[in-house]
Amino acid sequence: VPLNKLNGDNPRYGRLPGENASGHWLYAFARCDRRSGQRFVVAVNLNPTTALKDVSVRIPETIVPGDAAATVQVIDRLNETPLADISSTAGFIRDNGIPIAELPPLSACYLEIKNDR
Repeated sequence: VPLNKLNGDNPRYGRLPGENASGHWLYAFARCDRRSGQRFVVAVNLNPTTALKDVSVRIPETIVPGDAAATVQVIDRLNETPLADISSTAGFIRDNGIPIAELPPLSACYLEIKNDR
């Protein structure tokens, strides 16, 4: 599921100063496997020189289903030093997106989304 359209008006979706739209340098998509239940969000900074800071990736409600108070883990499975590893609630993630403090130039994160059971 491509996420750029959902984040087009999101000022925290990699928008640099002087830009009017989001997603010029940031690309993200969600991948879900119905059989295993695994859910991932991949976010990529395509800018060759500028880190994207204070990023928030909005995702469809279908990626984080269930009760708003349910605990959700977001785990960076790509980077040795995680770019985003958080424990929050399903409601927070649905309302605010997945926070990523910083995406360095030409970097990516592969985020697994897990509901605690």
